[in-house]
This record gives sequence, C-alpha cells and structure tokens, in this order.
Amino acid sequence: MPAPAPRTAHTAAATLAIVVLAIGFTACAPRIASIEPEEALPPWPEAPFPGSVAVEPLLVRDGGYLEGDADRLQESFAVGGLSESLRRNRIFARVDSGYATEFESDLVIRGEVLLSWDPRASANFATWFPGGLVLAPNWYGTRQAYAAEARVDLFVRATGKHLGSYEVQTDYELVHRSGSPGPFFGAAIIVPNVMRGVRLAKPRSRYKQLMYPAAHTRLWDELAAQIASDPRTVYAAVEKAQRARCGAQLDRPATIGLVWSKFVACQTADFVPTAETKTRDKASSVFVDAANGIQVTVADDRIVRLEKIRPAPP
Repeated sequence: MPAPAPRTAHTAAATLAIVVLAIGFTACAPRIASIEPEEALPPWPEAPFPGSVAVEPLLVRDGGYLEGDADRLQESFAVGGLSESLRRNRIFARVDSGYATEFESDLVIRGEVLLSWDPRASANFATWFPGGLVLAPNWYGTRQAYAAEARVDLFVRATGKHLGSYEVQTDYELVHRSGSPGPFFGAAIIVPNVMRGVRLAKPRSRYKQLMYPAAHTRLWDELAAQIASDPRTVYAAVEKAQRARCGAQLDRPATIGLVWSKFVACQTADFVPTAETKTRDKASSVFVDAANGIQVTVADDRIVRLEKIRPAPP
C-alpha cells in the first residue's frame, strides 16, 4: 500500500482558515450585563398609594462621554424614566410628568441623575493591537462600561415638607466580540487594527443605543421599588395631602358627567384600567374598582357610563 501523501502547505492553510472562521463567527452581537449580580426587585404593592405625585424633570449631569446625549436623555426622562416606572408598577394612583405647579398633585419628586461612560480606551486599544495577533478581539472583545446614578427627594407639594431621600446606582458593561477573522492577521493589518483601537477611545453611537434602555430601565425600577418600600412615610403623607387638597370631594360617589381626571384624583379607591375601546365618534376607557364593585367608562375625560359588578372577595 502506498504511503499517504504528505500534508501540503495549502491543506494546512485551509485548515487554519476554517478554524479562524469558526472562532470568528461564534459571537459578534454586543452583549450587555450588569457588572455586579443584581438582586431581584421586591414585590410591587398590591394596590397603589392613594393620591398623586408629580415627577419633575430630573437634572441630567454628564459624568463623562455623554456629550450630545445629555439633552436627548433630559427630554426622554421628562416624560418617561421614573414617572413611567411609577405608572407601570402602579406605585401611586396618579403620576404626572412635569413641574408640580402644572398639576394638583399631592406629592412631588425632584432630583438629578449622573450618567457616565468608561470607554476603557487603553484596554481596548491593547485588545486590537497587539492583541489582534492572538485573536483578543474574538475571545475577549471590546469592552465599555456605563454607570447611572439617580438621587431624588420626595416632598409634600402644598407644604414643601421633606418626606424622604432615595438613591440608586446601576453599573453595566457592554462586551462586543468580533465576528471577523481579520484580527488574526494583525501582522498584515497593523494600521487598520491601530485605527480601530483609536476609534474605541469613546463609546460608539451603536453602543449607546443598546446600553441606555437596559441600564435606565433597571435604574428607574430600582428607584421606584425603593420609594414603594417606604409605605408608612409615603402612605400617611399622601393621605393627608389628598384630604387637604380634595376637601369635600374626597371619595365622592361617581356620577355620569363628572370630569374623570378630577374625580379619580380625589379617590382613595384603586381604579384599574381594564379595557380600551374605539367607536366612530370617540375612544373610551374602562376602569374598575374591584374592591367596591364599580366599573366606570370614560370618554373625553368624562364619566359616560357606570355599572355595578360583583365585588372582589376581601
């Protein structure tokens, strides 16, 4: 039997190319994760605090590399951010976004958020050059960190009494492993790898777009959870403020024709939205107070229908 032909340089090169391609394309999408293990958020309240809160626009401070995003985030947080988390998790019966002077709210939240990027420029430069020679961009990847810290204070709107201070911080890291075998040929593409490393001295726009939703959602939910975990202070204050603001209108019976926003702002009952309907003429919403067995249909901010339903068991 003839001896097997010796392995040629072309065969070895082809095998090496296959290995490099297999490594290069195993992971290419940026991944975002908390730097420290995150604890589970505590259970949200079964029923919201009665009354209302106005979340004033939080001051956005640039701790580093935020640049033009500062103004865009300021606008985003003014209508979403913490106020959106408080609504979504039903911490208060009503949450307004804007300055407290615009609303007849019971409480007001004011504060600031400090946002900062750590692009880890020197580490990323070394990853690409000379790290490209050992496939560092493929197995270690480009890494950039983002820290968000929020500090807010809760006040009684009418008196200015300070009820509490709350502070949370999140630290996230983005890891982007290259999906290209190019770094393996670092000796042949030194200049491109150096240029790539230099470009990573600042966070890329794509990285920012991926990071912000993950880091900010967690930030606001942790802050909302911290406020919700202070029930004695908040509940007593909001109840007192609501009574002072509403007077005889507090917990008045619902009647057809009442302005819904004013009616519900003076209710200690929990009216939960359950349905949205649309007709040719108008859109309407259905709210249910399960504890008292009341279903209310609202259109154009007016109560247009009332129904008695079976109360929920205590």
